[in-house]
Amino acid sequence: MGKYIVQWWLIVLLYLPSLAGQAQSTVLYFNEPPKETLGRNKNQLVINQFFNDRDDFLWFISGNGLNRYKNSTP
Repeated sequence: MGKYIVQWWLIVLLYLPSLAGQAQSTVLYFNEPPKETLGRNKNQLVINQFFNDRDDFLWFISGNGLNRYKNSTP
């Protein structure tokens, strides 16, 4: 009986962080703002996830959906 209680608590402890919603932020610097931000306060752009592809485009998911930005790093 004790073995099952320990396993149950272990499962609960592993599951709780996912319920709490662990936040992670990453600062992105743009040479010029993406067109989705033009005319807006720069604090209104919330990027949930981002990644680069082979052609050096930065793709990001925001409230507007999936967006693409040409990453022009030197």
